Amino acid sequence: MKKSVIAIIVTILTVTLCSCGMIEAETNSMQEAKIFEDLSSDKSGISEPDNFTENNKIANFYIENFEKNQISVFRYEYDGTIDGLIAKLIDLGTLPAGTSVISFSIDENTATIDLSKELNDAMIGTTIEHTMIVSLVNTVIDCYDLGSLNIKVEGSDFQPSHPFCSNPISFFNNSIEESS
Repeated sequence: MKKSVIAIIVTILTVTLCSCGMIEAETNSMQEAKIFEDLSSDKSGISEPDNFTENNKIANFYIENFEKNQISVFRYEYDGTIDGLIAKLIDLGTLPAGTSVISFSIDENTATIDLSKELNDAMIGTTIEHTMIVSLVNTVIDCYDLGSLNIKVEGSDFQPSHPFCSNPISFFNNSIEESS
């Protein structure tokens, strides 16, 4: 009798936990769809900055698209600084609003970027985390012609809630598609 009751309780808990995982996955998919809907409406890929200077540069911005199981590349103009690069990733919806650069340094072929706590605060699930990290890592590595990137948050090593990567992080090569 006790075994039957325990088996029923375990079954109920398992079904409940699986349902929560499906809700998180659906929420993450809706957030990703919003990013791509916004990007798809801008066909040119080149945006006009408000304060154009000769220091402005065009960079590849990498955005993971789970629906197509690929990473899309969009070319945008930014102000030529690491702060401007991060600001553009925020504008594109791949990093959380309010994220700022505390420090950035390059040592040979590896850079270290220290970001504000908003990055950690936005870690709400595996899919969103992965999208943010792929966008950040690939964009910075490509822009600065690096081999890898170390991510810190408020001076401490970045610790994603699901350890799909560890510092230093190399370029993600999952089916990259150039977007126009």
